[in-house]
Amino acid sequence: MNKKKILGVVLLIAGVLLISMPYLTIRSLNSNSQQGVDYFNKLNAEDILKNNREVVEDENFNFESVEEISPMRVLLDPSKINPKLIVGQITIKSIDLDLTVFKGVSETNLLAGAGTMKPSQIMGEGNYAVAGHNSRKGALFYKLDQAKINDIIKITDKENIYEYKIYDRKIVSPTALYMIENAEADKRGGPIISLMNCYYENGKNTGNRYFVLGDLVNIYDYDESKM
Repeated sequence: MNKKKILGVVLLIAGVLLISMPYLTIRSLNSNSQQGVDYFNKLNAEDILKNNREVVEDENFNFESVEEISPMRVLLDPSKINPKLIVGQITIKSIDLDLTVFKGVSETNLLAGAGTMKPSQIMGEGNYAVAGHNSRKGALFYKLDQAKINDIIKITDKENIYEYKIYDRKIVSPTALYMIENAEADKRGGPIISLMNCYYENGKNTGNRYFVLGDLVNIYDYDESKM
């Protein structure tokens, strides 16, 4: 095979990979999140309570360590998911969001679900802050900006289901750490939830953060069918 033919084959393969990359990325991310759900389904309420109480070496609440998601980093070895970091599940039916909630914002956690942003968070109390990747490919927190005022967010620890009603959406600078503090709940006069991802415009990361905020409106016994 001469050099021109070899070059043609290389360019053809490169083109196919380039075209296929978005599909492969979304497929990998969906596989990751399903692995997280599978782990969550194996746990009971006592397991999750224990996970919430115990400090695990893999806990990571360092926001600066979170990097923008890329096609080369979406493949996740299931063995790297630590079941001891699973603290719940989050769903938003209006945007087809259903993810496992992990303790902390390590890269492994955020490739398999969403992560709590502060140590010792308790569902239904204070400002329950959760971060997720904006994958830009239809997975994880990609559709967060499609959630609307009055949509319902549900989280569970398999003992109770906590319902929050969305009251606001905000774009803030990455230094606006006050957004995850309990003082924000005090201002609302009751427990809230704060969901955060990176904010994109025209397919580019602006460096800002997008928040969806909800008031706690109901708590009731866990039933898988109600999530």
